[in-house]
Amino acid sequence: GDGQKDEGFDSDGDSIADCVDCDPQNPAIYQGAADITRNLVDENCDGVDGPPLVDNDLDGADDDFSDNCKGKYNPDQKDADSDGVGDACDNCPLSANSGQADSNADGIGDACDACLTGAVTCPQDNACVSYVCLAVEPGAAQCVASLNNGLACDDGDLCTTGDQCAGGSCLGAAKNCADAFILTADSCLAETGECLNIPPDCGDQNPCTIDSWDKAAGKCVSAPKNCSDSDPYTVDSCNLESGECSSVRPDCDDGNPCTSDSFSTSLQTCLNEVFSCDDGISLTTDYCDAALGKCVHIPPSCDDLNACTADIWDEVASLCLHTPKNCADSDPFTLDSCLPATGECKNEVPNCDDGNACTDDSWSTALGVCVHAPVSCSDGNLCTNDLCSPSSGCYHTQVVCDD
Repeated sequence: GDGQKDEGFDSDGDSIADCVDCDPQNPAIYQGAADITRNLVDENCDGVDGPPLVDNDLDGADDDFSDNCKGKYNPDQKDADSDGVGDACDNCPLSANSGQADSNADGIGDACDACLTGAVTCPQDNACVSYVCLAVEPGAAQCVASLNNGLACDDGDLCTTGDQCAGGSCLGAAKNCADAFILTADSCLAETGECLNIPPDCGDQNPCTIDSWDKAAGKCVSAPKNCSDSDPYTVDSCNLESGECSSVRPDCDDGNPCTSDSFSTSLQTCLNEVFSCDDGISLTTDYCDAALGKCVHIPPSCDDLNACTADIWDEVASLCLHTPKNCADSDPFTLDSCLPATGECKNEVPNCDDGNACTDDSWSTALGVCVHAPVSCSDGNLCTNDLCSPSSGCYHTQVVCDD
């Protein structure tokens, strides 16, 4: 070819004949093409990718394409957090921070600024000390304190007044809770800040008196305990040992556990009412057993005078039950029955009499049928005829011997 486009021999359409095109399949690569960028592609096939290497920091890495820390000598191109920014100029070399955000401009990236990530938090619970968090290196920070002396504060003690900061602590003067009485114990209640003026113990060791402190008079007073129950029929008193009130009524106990004993105020007399033991079942006999001290319910006699029934009282159904006696045997052909007078079971075989005096009638348990075997009328005499009549049985006639 002539080095120019030959009709039918320029596969990539770059106007360079395939026979001289250094890459006949790529129109961007041919002899004489401009190779102006270092993009790992040799566009003009001269064996060099673009213009000469730009390496202002002399670390061997192309500033325009491969140096991950332009302007700083970084020959190993180390990037521990793989965020595309070399460790030599990464403001967070161990925490991915490709944008290199540094919102407080302290030279330490937000991703590893311990004051911003919360890795270090400064105390905020003391109003008398102010703390500022300062990052000292990636992942580390320190809290710098300043005292707020003279600042009004709250020491959390409701029993102090005039609280203010001093030396990093909130201090206040004790609240004055003194009253006008020398017998009271004066103090401040920590939970509410309320002043307490506790009077002395006015107890006179008598449980039947009400002892109290008369604040106006500044002394103890004792009044008798009121044990009245407003019932005119009782005697009211106070027990000097226990201080318990008692109101005694007449003793109405008649010694009978089957009565309810009480005193009737309206009638001014004892009432001894007999308990009702009615269980609501008409067939039972109900009464209260004084010896047992409880109600007794006796069921009726359920005997039906039939020895072939089991007679019981059903408490749930409140009635007598008569369950027939089971006289069944294992033979399905017997007639099973019970004798009411004695309760004896009878198991009788069927009557096999066929009314024929010439058969021997019997019951076969094995076959479950009546067997009628012919009777033998032989009298052992050859001179007689042995015959049988169904109505009367065997009979014998003389043999006629005609010689």
